[in-house]
Amino acid sequence: MNGPLHLSSALHHPVVLAGAVFLCAWAALLAPLAAAAQQAEEIPTEVQALITIERARLATSGRFYLELGLSSRSISLCHSGVALMTYPIQDLSVGHPRVLFFPKGHSGEWIGEVWTLGHLEPAKLFQRIQVVPGGSGSETPEYVPPTMEELIAVPPIYFIQFDDRRAVQVILDGQFPGAAKEASPWKQRWEDFLEGLGIRQADRVRVRIHLQAIDGASLFRSFPDDPPELLIVP
Repeated sequence: MNGPLHLSSALHHPVVLAGAVFLCAWAALLAPLAAAAQQAEEIPTEVQALITIERARLATSGRFYLELGLSSRSISLCHSGVALMTYPIQDLSVGHPRVLFFPKGHSGEWIGEVWTLGHLEPAKLFQRIQVVPGGSGSETPEYVPPTMEELIAVPPIYFIQFDDRRAVQVILDGQFPGAAKEASPWKQRWEDFLEGLGIRQADRVRVRIHLQAIDGASLFRSFPDDPPELLIVP
């Protein structure tokens, strides 16, 4: 009669060992993200001064830029020191890469930094609109200008990627017109799994924000073609 299976011998079984590695990776990936508002507390005076300098520089740059406020819980599209559009953030968290149970080191502070070379992933694509001819008695084709919802489909989850492996993940809450077909959730889970194992390079800092669907879609459609900078303020 066979005796009970001891844990030490069970862990050497290939299937059990692979399952243990998988569970360890997922435990790390599903670990709660630190609340960003807590990191915004007790910002040094020199950081506040740097934010003032960067705001002035961006305001005179003649370019569009983004500003993400932790206390105000909002993200704004700005130009010339004016917030052209401001979107309230429903939920906000920040995470750093983790490999198995161990967080990887990261350099620098992310609050007060200016992130550069912002671009959308997936990229913004314009849908082709077909002009339908009018009736037999019409001399010119009947044409109804397309709406932004018809021109640009918006994914329910997208990223704003910046330099040095920094990113803002935007999650749209609710239904909205012109939604793109949702990608398979397994694709993102697989990518996160590979990052958790250290096989794929992860974002150094990832800020995750939830927006009302209509606001997130507006931000996506109005995102500047010229890669904007992002200033994160307390």
